[in-house]
Amino acid sequence: MSFPIRAAFSAALLIAATLSMPAKAAILPECDSAGVLAKINRTLTIAESNVVRSGDPVAQLHYIRQSKLRDQGPRAFAQRYCRATGITENGRKKRVYYLIEARGGFAGYTYGVEACILGRDPWKVHGAYCRSLR
Repeated sequence: MSFPIRAAFSAALLIAATLSMPAKAAILPECDSAGVLAKINRTLTIAESNVVRSGDPVAQLHYIRQSKLRDQGPRAFAQRYCRATGITENGRKKRVYYLIEARGGFAGYTYGVEACILGRDPWKVHGAYCRSLR
C-alpha cells in the first residue's frame, strides 16, 4: 500500500475501534473543573465580541452543577450536561448551559465544551432557549 492509502486505512481502523468502545463518563472532567471553565470563558468571550455584542459580558459563574449525564446505551461518547448562574459585569444574572463531550475536542483526542447563555443566542445555534445543551 502507498502511504496515503495506508494512513487512511489506519485512520479508518482507529475510528472503528473508537466507535465500538462503550461511552465512559470517567474520562470526562467535572462541571467545575478549571479546564472546562477556561474553555467556557473562551467560548463566551468570543461569542460576546463577535456575535452578541451586548456590552455586558458574563464575568463569573456561580452555582455550577450537573444536570444530566449520558454514558449508557448505544451512544459512542459520554456527555455531561451542566448549568450555572452567570453574573455579568453589571451584576445581572444569566443562566448558562454547557455540555462536556468526550472526544469532542481537537481531532477527538480530548473533551469538547459547548456553552450557551439563555437569551444571548441570536442565531439559535443551540436551539430555542439553549435546548440542545439542557
